Amino acid sequence: MTGPRDADRRQTTSLLIAGLSAASYLWISPLGSSLWLDEAVSYWVVKDGLPEAVDRGLRYQWSPAYDVILWLAVGLGGAREIALRLPSLVGAAGATLLLYRLGLRLLDRETGLLAATAFACLIGIGGVPANARPYAIALMLAVGSTLALVRWLDRASARSAGAYVVLAALTVYAHYLFAIMLAVHVFHAVVRRRLHGAPSAARLGLVLGALGALLLPLGPRFLSLVRRRETLSWANDPSLAGVLAVLALPLGLTGVLAWRGSRGRGASVDRASCLLAVVWSILPPLTAALVSWLTSARLFYPRYYLAWTPGLALLSGLAIRTLPGARSRSLIALGLVVLSIAVSPPYRRSRQDWRAATQAVRSVTESADTPILVGAGLVESAQIDWLTDPERSSYLLAPLSFYPVLGRPIPLPYDLDVGVRGYLEDLAAVLVARERRFILESNDDRVRQVPYRGWFESRLGADFDSRSLGPFGAISVVVFERRRASPRPTRRGSSLRERQWPEPAVERSSRPPTRRAAWLRAPSSRSARPPARPARAGVERAW
Repeated sequence: MTGPRDADRRQTTSLLIAGLSAASYLWISPLGSSLWLDEAVSYWVVKDGLPEAVDRGLRYQWSPAYDVILWLAVGLGGAREIALRLPSLVGAAGATLLLYRLGLRLLDRETGLLAATAFACLIGIGGVPANARPYAIALMLAVGSTLALVRWLDRASARSAGAYVVLAALTVYAHYLFAIMLAVHVFHAVVRRRLHGAPSAARLGLVLGALGALLLPLGPRFLSLVRRRETLSWANDPSLAGVLAVLALPLGLTGVLAWRGSRGRGASVDRASCLLAVVWSILPPLTAALVSWLTSARLFYPRYYLAWTPGLALLSGLAIRTLPGARSRSLIALGLVVLSIAVSPPYRRSRQDWRAATQAVRSVTESADTPILVGAGLVESAQIDWLTDPERSSYLLAPLSFYPVLGRPIPLPYDLDVGVRGYLEDLAAVLVARERRFILESNDDRVRQVPYRGWFESRLGADFDSRSLGPFGAISVVVFERRRASPRPTRRGSSLRERQWPEPAVERSSRPPTRRAAWLRAPSSRSARPPARPARAGVERAW
């Protein structure tokens, strides 16, 4: 015979599962959309095989474990947007299931379903499940390692301890910034030891020692990233108001949980479990803000403290669970699902539609020699030597590795500061002397807006007309064509032998000389005659 409590429980479960299904709409709808910049970088890392993927992943990315997974996905599914994003979709589903199991273990099934629903909404709004980046895999490993830690603290079995050590190490290998989870785990273990007398200091030290041994190979790479932190930082300095706005939600939920607990109302939640959820939801963004304030690394950006998302969802589940009425709690969860879908339509990277933009570029490219100036927006392009190094310039042109073009891609610097003006002026001088048409493709979806078009129009406006193609979201495509009244450049062919490669612009009296792009330099004076095409030692080697 079925009692009222069982019927109510089934209804609650049905409502929450319906909410999870609705939230998954945010996950699936953008799977086939165009890759954005960082996703294209992920493909560039793995496109040339496993050895290259491992090497490039260690030198250019923060996620060696994810690079291997993505290489497998591309090998099995091909170079398609959906194949690149399937690992993240699986990781998001796995993280949701594991968070449900964690809520079930800490309190009950309803808490697990509430936490899983909140988590599905949070990562759906952020587009994590349909993102060819390591965050979803790292989230799954972070939740899995936390669940293994809770099991070990409950039963103190060697199997649970081993599972925790492996999963926690893999979390850091999936993305270095998720190392903050180790601090959350140590805090929870210490609290459990003080409240319940377990684990012993010897066991805790043994587990942490084994974990440190597994993470030891990452030490040199981590130190290298620390030394390069200034060249890798692109976000703005966080404001106090911005940090408080991020922390307002977990602090508010903490207040609800404390208020209901102080009155002895709602479900009885273990103190250690509450503190785990609170610290998990506050420590990642707070640490990112402190690092940004105290060092030259700028880490206060949503995807850089994404490790807080499961903690925030778990805290939401615990807080909602303390409210009266199972049906009202389910309706609150469903309201969160509807709100997330309403305020965040299917998460598409339409602001960076590289696919449509490169299709437009191909439609107006005349030949393989047509210059295509690409401002992809990677912060490493602020280093001028990266623009002329074959492999590094290929990295800076990562979107064109997945969406290729016919012409000759040339990377542009990250910003228009004094240190790069010489490079751009040399480039403008060559374009004026040689080209009838060139194309500018730039990514304007960045913290620092770089007016590439305005700069080239100010330098070349007397010789070239410009027209825009698109729109393609934040990706702008501008075609520059020589005016009919302007002197025509020397045509490629036999007459090219009579043409000297132009010297760079000379407006540099007010500043020290800048390094010129190697492929822009004049031919060697040892040659009696200039070659048909000067040897371009820089970017051209990558093509």
